[in-house]
Amino acid sequence: MELFLTIQFHDFADIRYVNDKSAVLNIYESYLKLIDYSGYIYFSNALLADYSDLYRKGRVASSLIVGLYLNRLVKKYKIKKYKDIVEDNIRNGIKNIYTDALSLKERIDLIKLIYDNEKSEIIDYEHVPDLEITKKEATMQNLLKLIDKNFSPIGYEAGLGRLLLFHANKHTEIL
Repeated sequence: MELFLTIQFHDFADIRYVNDKSAVLNIYESYLKLIDYSGYIYFSNALLADYSDLYRKGRVASSLIVGLYLNRLVKKYKIKKYKDIVEDNIRNGIKNIYTDALSLKERIDLIKLIYDNEKSEIIDYEHVPDLEITKKEATMQNLLKLIDKNFSPIGYEAGLGRLLLFHANKHTEIL
């Protein structure tokens, strides 16, 4: 994964680049999530530097998820040179959240990630949009409306089980 991402990031500047950049950035998010989850300490610092260079040059848009996972990594391993990247990604990522466009799975992932980073000084919680999907008055029928009916059985892989698991125990790992 590191080799793939290194090659992709190197080719981002090439105008003949043909791969889907958003798919590559999604893989990068997954990479950061995997490092955080597994506790892998031998991750590629060069890859973090490549991403940071692309970000500073304006080749990559802000991502709240990347910002939050980078924040966790730089704190955990005491890496100082990416503080501006972390803060920018989080600040601009929060501004770019459109809750109506998020699927149930994406909302749950974001709620969990923000919940896990609650003690972060970087997140301006006044400007985080309301991602809570289940208020006390919400019923199971309202939840089922959010789920894609094409999944069989209803709700499988769409996030209903993940949502209920998260609310039952907020410290549960949601993969």
